[in-house]
Amino acid sequence: MGALTCPFCSPAPEEIVLANSLCYARYDKHPAITGHFLLAPFRHIPNFFDATDAEQAVLLVREGKVLLDGRIHLDGHERRVGHRQGFL
Repeated sequence: MGALTCPFCSPAPEEIVLANSLCYARYDKHPAITGHFLLAPFRHIPNFFDATDAEQAVLLVREGKVLLDGRIHLDGHERRVGHRQGFL
Protein backbone atom coordinates (compact mmCIF):
# COMPACT_ATOMS: atom_id res chain seq x y z
CA MET A 1 0.00 0.00 0.00
CA GLY A 2 1.48 3.32 -1.03
CA ALA A 3 1.43 6.63 0.77
CA LEU A 4 -1.40 7.90 -1.44
CA THR A 5 -3.80 5.18 -0.27
CA CYS A 6 -2.59 4.75 3.30
CA PRO A 7 -5.01 6.34 5.82
CA PHE A 8 -2.12 7.16 8.17
CA CYS A 9 0.41 8.83 5.87
CA SER A 10 -1.44 12.06 5.19
CA PRO A 11 -3.49 13.01 8.24
CA ALA A 12 -5.65 16.11 8.01
CA PRO A 13 -3.98 18.89 10.03
CA GLU A 14 -7.11 19.36 12.17
CA GLU A 15 -6.97 15.67 13.23
CA ILE A 16 -3.45 15.91 14.69
CA VAL A 17 -3.47 16.37 18.48
CA LEU A 18 0.28 15.89 19.08
CA ALA A 19 3.23 16.03 16.71
CA ASN A 20 6.97 16.30 16.40
CA SER A 21 9.22 16.21 13.35
CA LEU A 22 8.85 12.44 12.80
CA CYS A 23 5.55 11.32 14.33
CA TYR A 24 2.02 12.41 15.15
CA ALA A 25 -0.98 11.37 17.23
CA ARG A 26 -4.67 11.58 16.42
CA TYR A 27 -7.82 10.21 17.99
CA ASP A 28 -9.12 6.99 16.46
CA LYS A 29 -12.14 7.50 14.19
CA HIS A 30 -13.69 4.29 15.54
CA PRO A 31 -12.47 4.18 19.14
CA ALA A 32 -12.51 0.91 21.07
CA ILE A 33 -12.51 2.88 24.35
CA THR A 34 -12.71 6.51 25.48
CA GLY A 35 -9.45 8.23 24.66
CA HIS A 36 -8.35 5.70 22.02
CA PHE A 37 -5.77 7.41 19.84
CA LEU A 38 -3.20 6.42 17.27
CA LEU A 39 0.51 7.15 17.22
CA ALA A 40 2.16 6.97 13.80
CA PRO A 41 5.24 8.18 11.97
CA PHE A 42 4.64 10.59 9.11
CA ARG A 43 6.73 8.26 6.92
CA HIS A 44 4.93 5.22 5.51
CA ILE A 45 6.11 1.97 7.08
CA PRO A 46 4.54 -1.52 6.93
CA ASN A 47 4.59 -1.97 10.72
CA PHE A 48 6.03 -0.62 13.96
CA PHE A 49 9.16 -2.75 13.75
CA ASP A 50 10.14 -1.09 10.49
CA ALA A 51 10.27 2.30 12.21
CA THR A 52 13.77 3.71 12.63
CA ASP A 53 15.31 3.94 16.09
CA ALA A 54 14.73 7.70 15.93
CA GLU A 55 11.03 7.25 15.05
CA GLN A 56 10.52 4.73 17.85
CA ALA A 57 12.29 7.01 20.34
CA VAL A 58 10.02 9.99 19.61
CA LEU A 59 6.74 8.15 19.12
CA LEU A 60 4.96 10.41 21.62
CA VAL A 61 3.90 7.63 24.03
CA ARG A 62 4.64 9.67 27.18
CA GLU A 63 3.20 12.83 25.66
CA GLY A 64 0.04 10.90 24.75
CA LYS A 65 -0.37 9.74 28.33
CA VAL A 66 -0.06 13.33 29.56
CA LEU A 67 -2.65 14.45 27.00
CA LEU A 68 -5.14 11.81 28.11
CA ASP A 69 -4.50 12.34 31.82
CA GLY A 70 -5.43 15.99 31.34
CA ARG A 71 -8.63 15.26 29.43
CA ILE A 72 -9.96 11.89 30.53
CA HIS A 73 -10.19 10.58 34.05
CA LEU A 74 -10.30 6.79 33.96
CA ASP A 75 -10.86 5.87 37.59
CA GLY A 76 -9.78 2.27 38.04
CA HIS A 77 -9.22 1.60 34.36
CA GLU A 78 -5.88 0.60 32.99
CA ARG A 79 -4.08 2.29 30.16
CA ARG A 80 -2.63 0.11 27.43
CA VAL A 81 -0.11 0.63 24.72
CA GLY A 82 -0.54 -1.78 21.88
CA HIS A 83 0.79 -2.55 18.48
CA ARG A 84 -1.47 -3.68 15.71
CA GLN A 85 -0.41 -4.62 12.25
CA GLY A 86 -2.97 -5.30 9.62
CA PHE A 87 -3.96 -4.91 6.04
CA LEU A 88 -6.56 -2.42 4.84
